[in-house]
Amino acid sequence: MRGIANNEFESFFQPILDLKNNRVVGVEALARWRHREKGLIHPASFIPVLERFDMMDAITGIMVDRAAAACRRWLDDGIRLSVAINLSAVSLSDTELADELAARVLRHGVPPARFVFEFSETGINAHPADALENVLRLRMHGFGLAIDDFGVGGASLKQLSALPFTQLKIDRAFVHGAAGDPTLSSILETGLSLARRLGLEAVAEGVEREADMELLRQLGCDRVQGYASGEALPEAEFLAWLKARGEA
Repeated sequence: MRGIANNEFESFFQPILDLKNNRVVGVEALARWRHREKGLIHPASFIPVLERFDMMDAITGIMVDRAAAACRRWLDDGIRLSVAINLSAVSLSDTELADELAARVLRHGVPPARFVFEFSETGINAHPADALENVLRLRMHGFGLAIDDFGVGGASLKQLSALPFTQLKIDRAFVHGAAGDPTLSSILETGLSLARRLGLEAVAEGVEREADMELLRQLGCDRVQGYASGEALPEAEFLAWLKARGEA
């Protein structure tokens, strides 16, 4: 793909807020393609193409390298944030994935504990044996592990309890508008209760309204991400935003 050959992919960083103290404790690194003619292109438009042409390993490598380099710069400046990166179902089929990701992160002098790799439920189910091996090896390297988009992919409670996840990310479908919808609120409360019982940190995605954020705080959610807490930004803009909050 031309975008990879021309080094046109960038990392944007969306803040993740701790609801207990309203401070930024991490980011999710999100890929953006800065196309020379079409401008900024979001993942929904290019990830399916990369998967179809077996190029996900390349973009994953780019994202991890960019994120690890940024994390190293932040640590050197006293900014201690975790970095989350999503791994596709295609990447999970590569049994050498865990060791390669560990090597990339360590090459930048970043402790693996600073990284959280996210897996969708459908991604794990697509390649269960290989995914299991990768999940276990990534955890052995010291990475955090998150089950992404929980509630929409069909993972069983047995899977959640058997695999060494550290976070449960609740899908925006159960978050957006929950403050005004008793059914969504009940589902959300159940998901958060499940996370607590399994000893997992709960992260709510797609938080766009202050009312939903307040509900999550009342229900005991640990962390949130979404437009209500901060949009995804290029590194320089993210650091300026963080500084304006008095956190850098």
